[in-house]
This record gives sequence, structure tokens and C-alpha cells, in this order.
Amino acid sequence: YGYASLNGITFPMMDLNNQCVTSAYYQYVIEKNGYGDIFPPLPRSFLDIRYTCCAQFIVSKKRILSRPLDLYEKLFNFTVSANDTGHGTPINKVNGKSTWTGYNFLSTKPSIKKVLNTENSTPVNSVNGSTESSIKKRDLERMIMNGTGGLLRTRHWCQALNMTLMTSFSRGAALELTWHVIFGDQWKSSSLDPVLLCGSEERCPQDLPVVSKNYSDGVPHGVVRNQRDPFWYPALAYEAAVRRQGIGMFGETLTLLTTPDYSKQLDLMEEASESPLPPSLLVSQPRFHLSETSHQNDISVHNMEDERIRWFSDLVVNRTAWNLEYVTVLLLNDNSCGVDFFGLRAQPYITFRGCETPIRIYTSRHKKHAYMYDVVISSGEVPKFKRDGQIHAWCSMEQGAEISNSSNIDVTITPEPHSSLPISFYSHFYLGEKAVRSVLREPSPLAHDLKIPKIVIAYDDCTNFCCEDWVNAFQNAMPENVDSIGACWTTKEATIPMIKTLRKGDYPMAYHANLRANIRPYMFTLCHDSTSDQGWITERVYQALAVGSVPVYRGSPDIENYLPCKNCIVNANQFESPAALASYLQELMDDRDRYEELLAWKKEAYEPTDFPEFEFYTRATSVDTSFCRLASMVPKNAFHYSPRSSCDGECLNEVYRLQRYAP
Repeated sequence: YGYASLNGITFPMMDLNNQCVTSAYYQYVIEKNGYGDIFPPLPRSFLDIRYTCCAQFIVSKKRILSRPLDLYEKLFNFTVSANDTGHGTPINKVNGKSTWTGYNFLSTKPSIKKVLNTENSTPVNSVNGSTESSIKKRDLERMIMNGTGGLLRTRHWCQALNMTLMTSFSRGAALELTWHVIFGDQWKSSSLDPVLLCGSEERCPQDLPVVSKNYSDGVPHGVVRNQRDPFWYPALAYEAAVRRQGIGMFGETLTLLTTPDYSKQLDLMEEASESPLPPSLLVSQPRFHLSETSHQNDISVHNMEDERIRWFSDLVVNRTAWNLEYVTVLLLNDNSCGVDFFGLRAQPYITFRGCETPIRIYTSRHKKHAYMYDVVISSGEVPKFKRDGQIHAWCSMEQGAEISNSSNIDVTITPEPHSSLPISFYSHFYLGEKAVRSVLREPSPLAHDLKIPKIVIAYDDCTNFCCEDWVNAFQNAMPENVDSIGACWTTKEATIPMIKTLRKGDYPMAYHANLRANIRPYMFTLCHDSTSDQGWITERVYQALAVGSVPVYRGSPDIENYLPCKNCIVNANQFESPAALASYLQELMDDRDRYEELLAWKKEAYEPTDFPEFEFYTRATSVDTSFCRLASMVPKNAFHYSPRSSCDGECLNEVYRLQRYAP
């Protein structure tokens, strides 16, 4: 064997205090004394470092002898030279001389030499004192609330913690966190596998791993995951799942979903919305039977009601929210507002790298420390207090939503044109990747012979609709030619059953793909927005354009300015009555050439200069780009640049992947 911890807990990262004391220790003891060449370099980020508290370990003679004697002398001098005499101080100073009064591996210089020269190969057992940090949590909070928290977000605070300021507590902590490195392990290491370590779970009690000499070349330190342990095994299994899912789902993103997964339905509905076959032929295929592809959560979801899982999730958050290389964002509320990837919530956080500077996104579960984050996004209540340099944003995708306590808000994010960060509904989430990337030129419309010569109405939220009387009058004007397939004004069941959601008003991406598949075969789709306010245009008109069902639009009077096409909609605003509109639509249904003129744009290449309002408002302010635009307002520090404000290419790919898992 080489080195192994005897402690029962392996922590996966260091907090801010430990980062600083370890950095100071490395700078003043290791690098300044010329030992940098024999030590692995200190990483910039401590997120992935595993360490064990309390410094109880076993170490081989070979590992001890691999370091020079003068290094241990320097470590001894470092340990005993603190100015304080608090709890855990290993010496008493009498007449200027140091005498040992505690238990420590580096007890005296003679005993160091004795260890280094002995023929006895018995492992050394070390017990270090308190891990209490010299800077108390209460002091940190006071600094932040007094407006000096900016110091904590830069390297300068760590540099200020130099040798003269390091107390016995912080010196002991520095050694505790680095014994495994002193004895030859890397900074970044993984926890032990009990089966590889000693052959079985039963032979490896959780608090005392048995080290096999067959693994003498670098056995990593850490806790053995004893499945019989009632607390630590479930907690560490949760942490392991976080890492596994990070690889399988979003590249380097570390996340654990706590929301439903509609990915199987989404794949099928996207295929149906782009297929050259109408839904009536697709549903005859067994794989399109939603009863057979009902909600299947093929992502491992842990129950956040489990005390052990909650504890470990909170531990991970508390030890990452201060990481200086990330921009940190708190989603203060659980109701979706688009910018939050349409309601995606994950534990312990989501990592988003699309804006170049990495961003961590935390849920409302962790709002008790709201002052710690760079950005707080509210979609309901607004925090009463904020620290200097923190950005408070308020967002909503609802028309006419009002902000409470607006004086505490720096940024408003809404589809309103006067918002400080406006967003449009032109999104992968509503339209699908192929439609967005082709600027709605793809998929091609269904062949005319496969079209249903009717107008389809597909609405599921009837509570906030403004113009029910107008819709009823329109239906009465042509009752044989209108199919209403949603929950409102229903006259016909949808060909592909509409996907139902668990939360009223929140629709997953699969729902919108399902809706596009159902309206695709109809000649026309009614797209009636809930307001006639200028510039307020929802996703409905873009969904109909995407699948080649001509939109019959009623809402914003300047709708043509926000479209990527000309002569591609029927503008119901221009008709004096529903009956007049119905008569015009009947003419188009009876005249194939006039109807197909409304779809000719689908075969034309998109030229941005022909559609300036659509290009510079609708596309540029897409909700898909909103996260980077918001994060770019966070100023740079010594550890990271400000995120870029644009989002294209791989950034949009990452946005798209995250949106697919929205609840």
C-alpha cells in the first residue's frame, strides 16, 4: 500500500476558506521553498478535489521516504509558528523555545529523523486537531451584507491570507487537506471502490478501509461505500449519480433531474411534425401509440424528500456557490419564465457552458443564501435585499405581468418591447431545431392532396383567452370547415392524442412538437394571440409557418414586420367580421393555385436584409439567447471573464439539449 485515509467521509470539493488556506500554504511552504517540482501543481479550481477531514491515515515507509527531510522540517516550522495559542495549537512557547503538547505526525525534529531512518515499516497513524477555520461563517456573511463581498469574489482575498495571518486552525486545516498530496497522490482523485480495494463490501467497514498491497502504485484515498451504512451510502450514491449523469446527458454538466422526462414522446412527435406522411397514416404504426411510450423516466431520479439526499445536495451547493471561476445564478421561484430553459430544475445545479464562461444555475431550494449568487432571477417574489455588485432580474412570459418591489430589480425580462432585456417566442422549444436553423423553411409542407381542407383550432388554456366571442362567431360562420382539437371549443379529437402535463399551464417541449404534428395536415391554423398590443407575438404563428399550415392570424396589427416571409399568412385583423374572414378562407380552399402562393416562400432562400425587423428583433431577442445576454452583465473578476452576450452554434445546441428536459 501507499497512502489511505482512515476517515469515514470523503468530501468532493473544498469551500472558500479551505481554498484560501491551501493556496497560501502551497505558495509560502511549497513553491517558495522550491518544492514545486516534486509536487503536482495546485489546480485553479478545487471543485473536483476529494479530501478527508481530520487527517487520520495510514502511510507506507516508501511514501514517507519519497520526500526530503528538509521538507518535513519546513512543514514542522509552518505548523508551530502561528502567533495564536488557540485550541489545537500544537506547541507552548516557553522562553522562546517550542515544546510539544499535542498529537501530531510532525511532533519534533528528532522524531522526524527517527521515522525517516528506522528499519521498522509499521505504518504511521496521524491524528490532527480541530478543522475549525480562522474566518467564521458569521464574519463572511457580515462582510457580504456590509458591501465588502466583492473581496470574496477575487483572488486578492486569498492572497491577503498570508503566512502572518494564518492561525493554528488554518495551518492545521492546510495540512489536513494536503496529506494525500504530500504522500504522493494527485490533487484530483476518485473515491475508493470497496470491491477493488479489499475484495468485497463486507470486508470494508465504512470507517476503516482495509488496504491491499496489490494496489501499492497509487491507491486513491477516500471513503469506502458500505451499502449497509444508513446515511453515507445513499448520500454518496447521490453524488455518484450526479457525476454519471453529467457524462451521459449534457457533457460536462453536473446535474440530477427532479422533473418528468418526455424524451421518448418528443422524439416521436418531432418525427411526426416533419414526416411527409400525414398523422392519420403514422398513428397506425405501433410505435406511435402513446400508451406504449407513456412517461418513462430513463434518467435516474433520486427522491429529494430523502433527508440524506437533501443533505448531500445542500453540501454540494454550499461548497460550489462561491467558486470564483463560475458565474452563479439562483432561480428564486419554481414557476417557469422561459429564460430558465422553460422550467428545467435540477439538483444540485445545472452547469451551462454555452456563453464561454461557465455558469452554474441553482434552484429555489437554495435561496436562503441568495446573497451569495452573482445573479438572482425572480418570476414571482422579489428579494428584499441584495449585495453590491449582485444583479436582480425579474422575468415573465405572460402579457401584462406586474412586478412587486420593482425598485430592487436591475433587469426586466419579458416579451414587452420596452423591457430592458426583451425576449421573443421564436425558440427551439416551440418550433424544433430543424425549423429554427432553416428560418422556418423546413420541413417542407405536406403535398396538397394530403392536406385537410379545413381550419384547425388547437388551444388548451382557456382561462386567460381574451376573445372567446370572436372565436365562437368564427366557428359558427363555417361550422363544417373548422376542427377544434384542443381543450377549448372542442369539436374533434386530435389525430395524435395531445400530451397531457403534470402541471397546469406548463407544457414540455414534447407538447409543442405534438401540437405541430397535429396541425401540420390542415390547410389553415387559427393563430389568435391574447392581446392586440403592438409587437406582442406568441409562438403560434411561427409553429403554423414551420409545418406548412397557413396561419390565420389575429393579434398584433404590425404582424408582418416580425415574420421571415412575405405573402405567407392570412391577416384576420384586416377583416371586418368573422363571417367575412370565413368567406375569404373558403375561396382559398377552393382555389389550389391561390392557396399554394401562400406556401411558395418555403422554397425560397432566406435573405436577412429583406426582413430587418424579424432579423434584429425576433431572432436576436429569441428567448434561446436570453441567458447569455443576462449573464454578460456580470462583470469579470480575476478568475473569469464576463460571459459573451451572443448565443449561436454550440451555444444554441446546449440550449436545445437543456430545453428537451423541461418539465
